[in-house]
Amino acid sequence: MFLISARFRASRSKNAVRQGVVFFRITERRNGGSVVDRDVNSDISGSDAGVLQRERTAIIARLRLLYCIVERRADSGLPFEADDVVADFRLALSGDASMADVVAKAATDFPLRDDLVSIGREFKGDFKFVLTQHERDTTLESTLPEFIFSLSQTMKAEGRVSRSRSFLSLLSNLRDFQGDDTLTFGHFGAEFVHNYALWLKRADIAPSTQSFYLRTLRAVLNKAQANGLIENTSEWFEGVNTKIYHSANEDTNSVLDRSTLLKIERADFPAHGQLALVRDMFMFGFYCGGMELVDIVNLTDSNIVGNVLVYKRRQKGQTKKALLGDEALKIIERYRRPQSKHIFPLLEQSPGVLFETARNYVYQSIKAIGQTIGLPSLTFSMNIGAYNSMAAGINISEMMLRNCPAV
Repeated sequence: MFLISARFRASRSKNAVRQGVVFFRITERRNGGSVVDRDVNSDISGSDAGVLQRERTAIIARLRLLYCIVERRADSGLPFEADDVVADFRLALSGDASMADVVAKAATDFPLRDDLVSIGREFKGDFKFVLTQHERDTTLESTLPEFIFSLSQTMKAEGRVSRSRSFLSLLSNLRDFQGDDTLTFGHFGAEFVHNYALWLKRADIAPSTQSFYLRTLRAVLNKAQANGLIENTSEWFEGVNTKIYHSANEDTNSVLDRSTLLKIERADFPAHGQLALVRDMFMFGFYCGGMELVDIVNLTDSNIVGNVLVYKRRQKGQTKKALLGDEALKIIERYRRPQSKHIFPLLEQSPGVLFETARNYVYQSIKAIGQTIGLPSLTFSMNIGAYNSMAAGINISEMMLRNCPAV
């Protein structure tokens, strides 16, 4: 199994004209759990990481070529490794006649076999994936818990640890409900979904947690349907509430007002320290319409197009855009470094640290910031609620009509 991702490497030359290159990282997961990474340069270059978006079509074509190389090697029945894929890719780019059939196939659009490769998250949405017929037949006979566990491992291999844990959490809860692991796709349907939703209610589980389990289950079923394992599941959730509703008597102190936001913005912390970084990330999220921590941490220069932030939400996959104002741009410039992969150096500060560990640092820091301004209940996600609350109290249409420059 290979994970193939596209990345940008800036030029280390002192010559300002020298271009950086797009390269592909091929991660091979071998039997026994060992992981091997191999990098291979493409024939695509650019001045900055924005080339990943500017040359998206060409990069997708190269990713498909790499897939075709892996597929041909796999179909040969002979053992091969990431180094062999790299060597074939170089031959294909050089125009070697031995790779002509692979290059020709890569020029067509077809779904990729997910037993062979997975594509890095930035470009995965540009491809369709299918199981082989053998796998499909085998999976139809397998159980739902086995399928969920497989999904969790795929997410983990792609670095989407939070999503992987969501699937594992659902799996554990389904085992409590079902009592065993015998449920197969052939015996699955609307009745199971409704009985599960009713069981969650009767188990005195919080409404938000009920919603989490049901939405995660629906995501699992959507993936199973996409792979042809089950028929259309849209009717299975009819009458089942998967939305989160907050009660009217919810603590109003959980929504920050303008004065509190200004206290956070103006709090005096040592420059380039942990508290200053977390405060700036919090305010950046607010300035950009409310953002989750995971989305802020993973921002790169490629997400900045002029003065517009464009990113895909990690949890929901939705593409979001936000016009960057003066304050947001100041924060970006404060932390932007040529040698840094991400805009905010949270992960770079402790090389090798997983996002989950870095997230704990942020949570501790945001608590300390809350103590400083007299709000010990402060959490990072409050930047989202603050934006939504303040935006709801403004007539955006009138502001645009009265204040926007004439066109």
